[in-house]
Amino acid sequence: MSRKWWAIIVVAVLAAAAVTVGIATSRAQGTTSLQSLSVAQLLTRVADASKTTSAVSGDITWSNGLIPGSDLTGLLSGQSSAPTSLSGLALGGSGRLWLQQGSGLRLESQGSGSDFVVVAGKNGLWSYSSATSTATHYTPPVGASAKTPTTSPSPQPSSTDPLAAITAGLQRFASTGTVTMSGQTTVAGQPSYLLTMTPTSATTTVGSVQVAIDAKTFVPLRVQVFAKDDTTPALSAGFTRVSYGRVSNSLFAFTAPAGATVHSLALPSPQGLLGSATATKPVAHQPLTLVAA
Repeated sequence: MSRKWWAIIVVAVLAAAAVTVGIATSRAQGTTSLQSLSVAQLLTRVADASKTTSAVSGDITWSNGLIPGSDLTGLLSGQSSAPTSLSGLALGGSGRLWLQQGSGLRLESQGSGSDFVVVAGKNGLWSYSSATSTATHYTPPVGASAKTPTTSPSPQPSSTDPLAAITAGLQRFASTGTVTMSGQTTVAGQPSYLLTMTPTSATTTVGSVQVAIDAKTFVPLRVQVFAKDDTTPALSAGFTRVSYGRVSNSLFAFTAPAGATVHSLALPSPQGLLGSATATKPVAHQPLTLVAA
């Protein structure tokens, strides 16, 4: 896994929120026991954390209220509390997560006496369901082949001040929404800053996107998406217990249990996923619409 995997996770979360709502700088509101930081200062600390945080693990929970009563329930094959496929995880659940720089990722979801495990490490991406005693190895898209690395110029060091760069980036999004330091909370036992992004568009049903960030390590611990006029998150994912100690690399090496049926499944290619979109004429951008549970 890349040296900058934490930065990638953070950027992905914030970029998704930015595309949806836009962001602008604001000072922390209210009195808290934590140091007062501006939005730009907090994001700078989060970026710096990617250089010093090498591992995170703990108990997690996630929920999905975007598509109540959807056909996703059919993916569980009757195992309502124990997913048997990667798609089943989209319904929500709880379990354990390990992320370690240079090692990989491991997710375990438990329920009803059966386990579902996802491992991404040096021997590829695997999933295993004890409910079906089936292991699946996810292979590169059909037709994909390893490319010979090309030599490219080494990136030149930037003299741009990170705080100034982040501030400028925030200001570019200011026309479509705001982001504020909305106080503090406790997530997974850790005092955390709350960063709340709110859209200005009158047509979106997104009320806000809220990220809780560990005030000591500056690692994002929870993300929640709220519909307008609703205090229950439509999407939520985060830690309920967290640790930053390194773990054994053996956790990220998958071996199918004895007697398990092993399948190989090719992942869809990016071109295939985008094919239907490129085959039709472009449509005007529409704001993200959420349906609360």
